[in-house]
Amino acid sequence: YLTNEVYFNYKGIKYVTEYEKNKTVLKVYSCKNKKEYKKRKVINIPDYIKYNGRKYKVIAIDDIAFAKMKKLKKVTIGKNVKTIGANAFKNCNKLKMVYIKSKKISKIEKFAFRRSGGKKLLFYIPKGKYKKYKRLIEKSKTNKFEIISRQHCVSCSITLSKSPVYQGSSMYSGYWEYFVII
Repeated sequence: YLTNEVYFNYKGIKYVTEYEKNKTVLKVYSCKNKKEYKKRKVINIPDYIKYNGRKYKVIAIDDIAFAKMKKLKKVTIGKNVKTIGANAFKNCNKLKMVYIKSKKISKIEKFAFRRSGGKKLLFYIPKGKYKKYKRLIEKSKTNKFEIISRQHCVSCSITLSKSPVYQGSSMYSGYWEYFVII
């Protein structure tokens, strides 16, 4: 296992290794490539990454990792992420949807999702995490947001298509196991 910090790129995102509880894990470091900043609309943070023939968990998103990405609209956070750093997605004003697969998030740092403009940010969260994640998101001083969770959806249906589902003037992704408000 890697005991020193190692930086590497995977699908346009820079990662750094960390040593935690006798295991090497990964932290999302940045997306600081100028071309990526200009065109990237979707960020998918995976559960695991294979590097040098080994499989590593992605457990954190570093401070200012994706800050000021002007065209970013959708983020998917993998199931092993435990912390989201300060200003990680700050001023991503076109960001509309954040899909959180992780049930392990214990810390969302200050201004992680703070935006100076844009529409309401929708957080899709796993079942049973509504109160905890709402508290963490509020504490991080996120402005203009709404949380959508299975147990808080009054009139819902499951959508299994791989294309976006349009409801009125809003767009919700339809390829996840989450519910879409009707």
